[in-house]
Amino acid sequence: MAIKKVEMTGSWNPNIPLFVILPVYFFLLYPSVQFFLRDFRSSQYAYPCFQVLAIMFLIRGLAKLGWSTAHIKQHLLIGGICGLLVVGALPLLDIFVSYSNFAEMRPRSVPETSFNTVLFIFFMPILEQSFFSGLISQSLFKKINPVLAIYFTAVIFTLAHFTLNLSTFLVGLIATGLFYLTGTLYAPLLFHMGCQTAGVLLAPTYPHLIILLGFLF
Repeated sequence: MAIKKVEMTGSWNPNIPLFVILPVYFFLLYPSVQFFLRDFRSSQYAYPCFQVLAIMFLIRGLAKLGWSTAHIKQHLLIGGICGLLVVGALPLLDIFVSYSNFAEMRPRSVPETSFNTVLFIFFMPILEQSFFSGLISQSLFKKINPVLAIYFTAVIFTLAHFTLNLSTFLVGLIATGLFYLTGTLYAPLLFHMGCQTAGVLLAPTYPHLIILLGFLF
């Protein structure tokens, strides 16, 4: 199946995200939240609020950001398959662990559904893919080699979460690659949602897999 890519169009300045957003994000927002607003419970919303404001000010029109409806069915199918592969890998690995005595079996529990879980699985991928793929990677694609752009976007994605682990880097790398291949945010969004869902299921449902997958975290 040939992937039909949507070419990005628009007149917004691709230099703005790199030379304005990133310094403000890393050198102003982060120190403020960590050192001056740490005691405020609402400080956890500082990062998504900043991303929303950046998207609102820099992009006029959803199509420019990557929400074009061209070839939407194909892009949803690609993203859905990628996301399901991540979620589906958990029970397969669980079977492997069970029969290989890699770890002792532990009782399973069903993850509790909460508003924060819904935000984690649905809202955060939408916002982060719009911000990192829609804004940041588009700027890099117009400036440097696509392979380097995908890599650097994944690095920025990892650093922006202020945690250095392989799983975050891989999510950013694959999501940006899907965005480059399709030209829209649907495939990377569904893949990101699949990763978030797997993260929610891992600890309460497949706790012994944490030992096997520890190198990712």
